[in-house]
Amino acid sequence: MFRERTITSIEGTLDGVKVYPNPTKDTLYIKGTGKMYVELISETGQSLVKTSIKDLGRIDLSGFQNKNLVLRITQLGKTNNYRIIN
Repeated sequence: MFRERTITSIEGTLDGVKVYPNPTKDTLYIKGTGKMYVELISETGQSLVKTSIKDLGRIDLSGFQNKNLVLRITQLGKTNNYRIIN
């Protein structure tokens, strides 16, 4: 049986990458080491933001009305998806 939980931060999944705060209505921070490719995806699969960051970046979520978003981070050939509550 699976339980659904709100994740407040995620770290260790991609060698020290941290995503916080979650949930958030304003700014989402992504912290890691080195270059990361980041994509924000709506619950319908639409790509909302695509960017690359190095070490620390942020995405302004205030303009998005979606309650559930997916943040896809790729670093050094590894990709992880994070569920973001907006």
